[in-house]
Amino acid sequence: MFSFFKSKTITEIAPALPLSELRKRARILVVDDDETAFPYKLLQKEGYNVTYWKRIENLRNLETGEYDIIVLDIQGIANPKISEDDGLGILVHVKR
Repeated sequence: MFSFFKSKTITEIAPALPLSELRKRARILVVDDDETAFPYKLLQKEGYNVTYWKRIENLRNLETGEYDIIVLDIQGIANPKISEDDGLGILVHVKR
């Protein structure tokens, strides 16, 4: 079979970067009304680029694709004007 039809793994496609550089480049957003529920400070200490929000007030920041990973609580994080279904509604919106 032709080699251009062969599936490639991420390590074959991505440039070889040190783990410390990959940690800096990954943009992670944690949205949780309980600051202690997710260990985002530990990730920051390990060198990850983590942003923490207590609540979502503006969906545009999520819609732009600025973040590679979003850790989203499903209760207590959304302004009712933005989503009546709280975090679950935000999840559905961002997924769309």
